[in-house]
Amino acid sequence: MIKLFRSPLSPLIIAILCAAVWSTATFVAPNRGTPWADEVQYHVPTIREFANQFPRFDLVHYNAATTPGYHLALALVLKLTGSDAALRIANACFAAGCLLAVMLACRSRVKWGWVFALALLASPYFHYSALWIRPDNASWMLVFILLALASQPRFTVRKMLLAALVLVLLVLFRHVHLWAAAVLWAAAYLDEDGALLPSRPKLRRLGMMMTLTLPAFAMVAYFVRIWHGLVPPGFQTVSGALPPGHSTWQHEGPNWSVPMFIMALFGLIGSLFLPMIARRLRPVKMAMRPIACGIAIALPIALLVPSNWDESHGRRSGLWNIAQQLPAPMDRSVLLVPLSLLGGAVLAWMLASLPRRARVIAIVTLLAFVAAQTANAMAWQKYYEPFVVGWLGLICAQLSRENDPLTPQSAADPQPH
Repeated sequence: MIKLFRSPLSPLIIAILCAAVWSTATFVAPNRGTPWADEVQYHVPTIREFANQFPRFDLVHYNAATTPGYHLALALVLKLTGSDAALRIANACFAAGCLLAVMLACRSRVKWGWVFALALLASPYFHYSALWIRPDNASWMLVFILLALASQPRFTVRKMLLAALVLVLLVLFRHVHLWAAAVLWAAAYLDEDGALLPSRPKLRRLGMMMTLTLPAFAMVAYFVRIWHGLVPPGFQTVSGALPPGHSTWQHEGPNWSVPMFIMALFGLIGSLFLPMIARRLRPVKMAMRPIACGIAIALPIALLVPSNWDESHGRRSGLWNIAQQLPAPMDRSVLLVPLSLLGGAVLAWMLASLPRRARVIAIVTLLAFVAAQTANAMAWQKYYEPFVVGWLGLICAQLSRENDPLTPQSAADPQPH
């Protein structure tokens, strides 16, 4: 059994087994709850509509709040097979691909791949999108692939081209993830030492990567133009009664409580993994200044915005629902505010322990992700939890790699100059 888990094929084997389990379980999953409602109200009708329209799709008036890549892919499956079972199997394969992407992203340290695969499997939001037909796991799979590419010590031309292709697919599946372009720019610009001072080779690589990301920006711009907004017309702000089958909340923000909530998730989830990487982190005495800075940054983020449960302002699900049961003086939750401060400390300690290149890329990733998610009016935990788990997995794997002289470094071909 131990040899199986150490085998290079073990991530693929586990992903296939999980896909088989999800494909089977989806037929006996209960027909109730929000995940099931999302499937029957939004995603399956949209997939059927696209299958009937094939190959002349109406990309404006469809009943989903994001770009249609996921629905088009499953519409093709439905068109080719005519089988609802095939839809569920394809959706389970996306979830397995997401799991596999996390495990491969942490491949420099095998144990971290397994640890964070298990952490992802423990997330109810991950399972919801594996059991019911929802686009979340498909887009997270592509996000984790991009983060894995960007975290490599050398970001070669070949990796740039692959990352640009993955980014196009990502924004076709979920356009809010255009933020990932900033991560690719940072990865292309930085040398292995992570120095920020500009040089001609750095600027050349940055220009190349920015050029390669233009198709992704053009795709998002195309949809914004035909939608006349950031989301399809049915999900933009409307006056009067909402159209049948549409959400009570619209998707155009901003929601300024999002940064605080994401920080709270890092405080909760990140602190669970601190004991496992304590020996890889800076000694507490040496890290006091970064930790203090992290708390100082988190303090206004936690206190300047409401953190109480409020369904009408998109603050519900997950930790919001727990906070609803606890006091919230002046609309500030006694649960979420301390967790946000803890998140600032945990993030600062981890980031300060990374080498400079990895630290800069990790910071750019966080800032870009939080900025993009703040544009959404709904601060729902399902939008953030898989990212938090995957980001922490990459950071822990990098901490192990950088502090373990026995870990082989990448022997990739040289960077472009």
